[in-house]
Amino acid sequence: MKEKLLLGKRKVSLVLSFVLVFAGINVLPIRADAASYSYITSATSGVKSHNYWGHDYGYWWSQPVNSYLIKNEQGGFIRVEYKNDSTVYVENWSTDFKLQSSKRIKKELPIFGGFYSGKDNNYIVFGQRNLNEKDSVEVLRVVKYSKNWVRLGQCSVYGANTQIPLEAGSLRMAEAGGRLIVHTCHTMYASSDGLNHQSNMIIFINENTMEQVNIKNPAYASHSFNQFVLTDEEALYFLDHGDAYPREVVLTKSLINNEYSSSRVKIHAIGGSYKNNKNATGLCLGGMIMAKDKILVVGSSVNQKNTNWSEYAQSNIFVTITDKNLSAPVIRQITNYNESSKIYINNPYIVKATDEISYVIWGETNREDDTVIKVARINNNSGNVEYCSQGIFGELSDCEPLYIDGNLVWYTTDFSYPQFYKLNTSRLDSYTWVKPTKKQVKMPVGKKIKKGKAIYKVIGQNTVEYVKAAISGKNISIPSSVTIKNKKYQVVSIAAGAFKNNKKVQKIIIPRTIKRIGSKAFFGCKNLKNIIIKSKFLSSSSIGKNALTGVSQKVKVKVPKKQYKKYKKLLRKKGLSKKAIIKK
Repeated sequence: MKEKLLLGKRKVSLVLSFVLVFAGINVLPIRADAASYSYITSATSGVKSHNYWGHDYGYWWSQPVNSYLIKNEQGGFIRVEYKNDSTVYVENWSTDFKLQSSKRIKKELPIFGGFYSGKDNNYIVFGQRNLNEKDSVEVLRVVKYSKNWVRLGQCSVYGANTQIPLEAGSLRMAEAGGRLIVHTCHTMYASSDGLNHQSNMIIFINENTMEQVNIKNPAYASHSFNQFVLTDEEALYFLDHGDAYPREVVLTKSLINNEYSSSRVKIHAIGGSYKNNKNATGLCLGGMIMAKDKILVVGSSVNQKNTNWSEYAQSNIFVTITDKNLSAPVIRQITNYNESSKIYINNPYIVKATDEISYVIWGETNREDDTVIKVARINNNSGNVEYCSQGIFGELSDCEPLYIDGNLVWYTTDFSYPQFYKLNTSRLDSYTWVKPTKKQVKMPVGKKIKKGKAIYKVIGQNTVEYVKAAISGKNISIPSSVTIKNKKYQVVSIAAGAFKNNKKVQKIIIPRTIKRIGSKAFFGCKNLKNIIIKSKFLSSSSIGKNALTGVSQKVKVKVPKKQYKKYKKLLRKKGLSKKAIIKK
């Protein structure tokens, strides 16, 4: 069975904060500069990128991981980072986070899929679109490298019923029995209904010959919005975030010597129905580990018994535990907030320390915009919480934390060099906040800053430009002002191409403060059907060429009453369809 993939709003708060309400304890965290904290090392070299909170996908669908940190067997760490500049960066860092060396790996196809550090070799997956649905098109390429990054070969996947690979999901890999297993996703060739449905996609590759092994997908799920895979000596375990067939978090076991012999179990229910809720599931998956005969899965979810939840409903962290026979999964609640708590829960990670214990780490935000991360120690046999930390200043990213020598290690970037975290798990209670003096910090003109759900550029002493949405959504309200480093800036401009070819946005609210809209700002927004313009400052010279070209012909535009005649003519001149409805 297949269903239509509908695009929707990802509820992602990129500035997270938090009030700790656990076991009756209330703690108000205070944000401070990272330099105040001994467990954070801000590097002054390495490639700059932007990955913080990148693993959070707000109940919709995930995306490929761009940031990786692995232990270097020669000492220190290896950072693998994909930037949207056709390059994969590989860096060697010392144990005290000093850059030792770096190299670049050229992206071989237009889409980056993911990286995997295997036992003897490294692997990177690339992909490309196949919009004409031709079996002769290479849709995926899995490239094999030595541990010293010498290119050793590739496996090319052609056609594979794939229109767009790596669409609306992620990619993870594992090794078993001399094979590389790639668990990812794609939109498929158009069905009889004319739609390109999305599902997971599993590929088996002979690691020696780098040839694809012809094995049918043993864990089909459609849609699948996040994918994980683990192996032991006997079986493969595939985890999928389903929203239609099935509409649940599903774990599938497939025997290594008989991939066609598979069984599956519901790990966590998802309420509502695809018909009513579409792609929204109220749930995020954060990860999966294996400990002896147990499999633990972590995620965040709203109350799935309430089928009428909104995108702002309260969510909580959960861990599910089952044995390798997939019998009787049990759900353990790690947090227990209610709707009045108004705490935004960030997608968690689970990090295995030993066969006996693991650590769950996540971020939370309170109504005062205070930000912390939090760590809970989990008993792997029962799934119970043995310890939960107070709030710790910091941020997470799409770099999955490591457990090394009693420490949780990861890094974040914010259009910056990496900022490394090293939390000693035996000293978590010693990490406290340093209360900062709230002083204004003047940002240089031209500086780009991510604030909330958007990216802004400072263009004046007290003004910023809305550059683009950091997270695509159906409904976007551009704010009239933003506060950055305790200084308030007025939003006066929408950048050229800010929403260019954005197929997700359906409604835009433009505030009173906007004085300029750049060329092609809304070009190609074919699903944009509702625009509310509050600004009275717009003119022919302040709206760029083709700013509204390609917007839905059925769009309804509301403008200020006194500007109706002027704007009606002006907006059509800038590309608005003659069929568009403009009203006061």
